[in-house]
Amino acid sequence: MPMAEDPAVAANATFLAITCKDTPWPRGQAFADAFSARQGKLYPLLGWSENQNPCYYRNWPALSMPAPDGAGVGTTLMVQSVHDPATNARLAYAPQAK
Repeated sequence: MPMAEDPAVAANATFLAITCKDTPWPRGQAFADAFSARQGKLYPLLGWSENQNPCYYRNWPALSMPAPDGAGVGTTLMVQSVHDPATNARLAYAPQAK
């Protein structure tokens, strides 16, 4: 059965939708070029290409995400890894401290 879309295209679209819509992004060529110039001097290998990021140029819809407060959630076991920087243990302990 053939796929409806090329997996590479679908993966890239999903990545950009999450990356660009998860948090607000500054807009426009002027900002992107200035940021790229600053990053390029600090990180020459990749910094100069910062102005190629599509998140600066697409008109994404405004964000209206509710802040999670845990209301209505029963006892929850949160499992994190101490050695995984993306989901470190500190993030699991923080909700308990509130």
